Amino acid sequence: MKYILTCGCSFTKIGFFNPTKIKSDFTQEKNNYNPRFFKWTDWLEIELGDGYRVLNLGSQTNDNTTIARTIMYWLNELLSSGINPKDISVIIQWSKIGRAH
Repeated sequence: MKYILTCGCSFTKIGFFNPTKIKSDFTQEKNNYNPRFFKWTDWLEIELGDGYRVLNLGSQTNDNTTIARTIMYWLNELLSSGINPKDISVIIQWSKIGRAH
């Protein structure tokens, strides 16, 4: 299993991050979502297929400091749980510079 951590502000996120997604298969849950509410992270996971888990850590009003801290926290969580660093990728949608923190 490969993991892609994503983070950003409201352009990245809709809804809430479910940490149980790290170890579970959400295919059935995804089938129950309304595609018009999908974010780019949902489409990325669908396109990559079953070998990937895209963990959307974005949140409305995230500033760049929060984005960086969130990514570092979840990187540490994955590494601490034994995930090989070669199986982890990160995609960040930085907020505008005026939203420093």
